[in-house]
Amino acid sequence: MNIDAAMHADTEEALRELLKVQSSQRNTNEWILISAAAIAESFADRVIQRLVLDSPVSQTSFGRKLLAESSNSFSQSWGQRNSWLKDGFGVNLSGGAVAQNLIVIVEVRNALMHGSGNLTDRQLKNPAAAITLQSQIRQVLSSQVHGRKVVLGSTAGILAIATARDYIISLDRASRTHPK
Repeated sequence: MNIDAAMHADTEEALRELLKVQSSQRNTNEWILISAAAIAESFADRVIQRLVLDSPVSQTSFGRKLLAESSNSFSQSWGQRNSWLKDGFGVNLSGGAVAQNLIVIVEVRNALMHGSGNLTDRQLKNPAAAITLQSQIRQVLSSQVHGRKVVLGSTAGILAIATARDYIISLDRASRTHPK
């Protein structure tokens, strides 16, 4: 994926953070994946904040009240983030491969953090979705799921970094070209 010169400073910062995580010799694939997900998540939150600040919504008392009461929902989940980006600002990455691949990284992060490396009950609740997730883990991370246990492949960290990088660059581009 090409990087263009017009990217925002916070995009460059997020990409530098990813590079630091990737270049540290002490980081495990698990830590790299968890960090990549966190960096992408933080970046998406910063983009939403920037778009809100650039919008005229805070220029009226009604808009300020609306922001005060709803701003917590901006980052409650990836579904909420994607909804605010799409419906609030016309920035829609959620259906594309880049965003879908990032969600796989997030799901594996959730398994590592909330399931001690196992898919969680929530991730297994819908059998068809669980089978799809297992397939996506193979495709996106070259990793496996054995029973409930996520077994990261030797390149999973590098693939997670590349996935987060692609998402960050795509979101930066989309946020600069969104309809005002």
